[in-house]
Amino acid sequence: MLRKSRIYELDVFRAICTITVLLGHVTSYPVGFLSTDSRFYSLYLGVNSFCRFAIQAFLFLSGAVLAHSYAHRWQGPESALAMWRRRLLDPGIPYVVWSIIYTLLAIRRGRQISACTFLRLLATGKAWDHLYFIVLMFQFYLLFPLMLRALQSLRRQPWLWLGIGALIQAGFCMWDQRVFAIPNRASWAARFGFYLFAGMLAGLDFDILQDWTRKNKWPISAAWAVSAALNCSVSVAIRLGTPHALSNYGELIVNIYAIASCLFFLAVSQWVTAGDGLSMRAVLSLSHASFGIYLSHPLGLAIWRRLTATGNPALFHLSVWAGGAAVLAASWAVTAMLKRSKWGWMLVGK
Repeated sequence: MLRKSRIYELDVFRAICTITVLLGHVTSYPVGFLSTDSRFYSLYLGVNSFCRFAIQAFLFLSGAVLAHSYAHRWQGPESALAMWRRRLLDPGIPYVVWSIIYTLLAIRRGRQISACTFLRLLATGKAWDHLYFIVLMFQFYLLFPLMLRALQSLRRQPWLWLGIGALIQAGFCMWDQRVFAIPNRASWAARFGFYLFAGMLAGLDFDILQDWTRKNKWPISAAWAVSAALNCSVSVAIRLGTPHALSNYGELIVNIYAIASCLFFLAVSQWVTAGDGLSMRAVLSLSHASFGIYLSHPLGLAIWRRLTATGNPALFHLSVWAGGAAVLAASWAVTAMLKRSKWGWMLVGK
């Protein structure tokens, strides 16, 4: 059976998520480094809080892409084996390679890491701060055949499907907070269950979601703006330890913001897709390079910060933003170049 046509809105969505992840990592450094008395601290913290939807949106995107790609041509165990071979091996080798690279960087910085410790870091995605996402995706790929079968049986009951995803995520969070602290909780797919379930549902009937977001773009925009402001204000209050009426609901507010962001940036993606060909080519190129950019950009930021370390406040702030732009451009260009080489996929994926 032929593949379904490509959904270019999801490419735009992936490009937006990629830039947001990079922006979050760019601003996390000054948030951890600067004194809270700095006049620019609130700016960095606000931008960093704005980026808190990125991982959830990436998981939503992954669910949508996988369901759209496989649901209409799924043929049982044969399809599962083919999907696992592609989805586990192709990103798995770059993941191992980059885990080794980041482990060597950590050792260079003075961290003691034995072979057993490395294997544990590899299994949990803890070789560097961002690699846990790859472990989340491996879990999703392994579970996808069962999840797809369940979704197809509940296709006419979308709210029940979404409710199951929400219950899995809520149950995981409640267990972690009230019963037993789950080790490496960010590395478990259940923590983001709703976004995987919602993404799969969206991928199954993406035209319906597109029509709905197109018709409701202004209410979606308003809900996103309100949730973004609320998320930033609560996140800043929690970080600074200042009183806020909703401080006890931080996790809920982040999830409301993340859901609103998924819908809002899907609407934005429709607008970008309707634009001129030159901008779309750039977006498609960025989307195609997103995996390589995701894996490599923390190394680029670490090198940039070492080379541009300064005690001058003005130069420090300039280097933060210039570093983000430079690392994005460099990792994008290197990924595009490696993808053209025979063995480049072992670093940046296919």
